[in-house]
Amino acid sequence: MTSIAAVVAVSGDKHSSAYLERLAANPLIGAIVIAAPAEAKIAQAKAHRLQGKDLRSAAAVVEVLRWFESTKASHLLWLLATRPDFPPDSLQRLANVADDAGASLAYSDYVDQKADGSTSPHPLVDYQLGSIRDDFDFGHAVLISRAAVSGLADATESNPAARDFGGWYDLRLRLSERGPIFHLSEPLYIAAPAAELSDEEAHFAYVDPRNRAYHIEMEQVATAYLKRVKAWLPQPTSPPADDNTAFPVECSVVIPVRNRVKTD
Repeated sequence: MTSIAAVVAVSGDKHSSAYLERLAANPLIGAIVIAAPAEAKIAQAKAHRLQGKDLRSAAAVVEVLRWFESTKASHLLWLLATRPDFPPDSLQRLANVADDAGASLAYSDYVDQKADGSTSPHPLVDYQLGSIRDDFDFGHAVLISRAAVSGLADATESNPAARDFGGWYDLRLRLSERGPIFHLSEPLYIAAPAAELSDEEAHFAYVDPRNRAYHIEMEQVATAYLKRVKAWLPQPTSPPADDNTAFPVECSVVIPVRNRVKTD
């Protein structure tokens, strides 16, 4: 029988309590764990509060996994963004296809709710072997199987790869090692679109010095994953100076140009 424990980060604003009530009203959701600012006042009978305030940290992920083990629920619903709403039977549908596929993690398309009340479908792409970008778009919610996280809290603590920012990233990479990640191409929930960076801001975010610590940690998490799956290649050492196979330069750059017109 399907039973779900949910994890969500909330701001503690006036909308948080109303959303938690809607989430708790779903008959499949028997327990909720929340990450919230210390000053936020949350009153919901099903809700347990995390000690950690940021779900991105490795410590918070481990805390969630240990809490999930204590709930005995069959699935963990991880809400990646605030306040997605699930119509009747949508979570049961996702749980059914996840179980049929033997998925460690399942996600689905969704519907964007616009400010004017209109809606539009939001399809997502399939997860494939090699989809290891830290910003891969899973939408607003994923469903994780109990079998996939069995012993994962201990494994994460004994062989840590993440610290402050890469907890969720590390978790989903570890889950991909334990079973397929399944994309259901059906819109199962409704979500208000989050504010987005401009194209220019998004393009140059990686060179922002404020994001340096974040990116270093993500690289460390990705490297640890590649080593675990035997896909990591060490940096080659420089050949001897008298080796005739040595390149005359340390590196070369190839810049592809489309539809280039030759001029005299």
